[in-house]
Amino acid sequence: MFAFSLDTGSENNLITSIGEVRNLESNRSNIGYRKLRLINVQDTAKLKYEIEKAALTYDHNGFIHMLDANGSIIHSTFISSISIGKSKRNTLCLSG
Repeated sequence: MFAFSLDTGSENNLITSIGEVRNLESNRSNIGYRKLRLINVQDTAKLKYEIEKAALTYDHNGFIHMLDANGSIIHSTFISSISIGKSKRNTLCLSG
């Protein structure tokens, strides 16, 4: 399981849980810029709202967190300049 939070400079406030995260680009050819597909997002509308609100203040950096069975963060990956590409039902494509 995964989760998403914005980079606020303080404690991680998990916005929503995510069932699966897929990298849409090759790991070998593209190190800095990524496109991700977030699948089975628990609250898609809230996630879109929070990212769009953060983009208005030019502070739209965040983290994808890998969670253990208890919901504790195991690992986090930083994403800068997040933008929403496509969204369908409970699936979002992000770039950053």
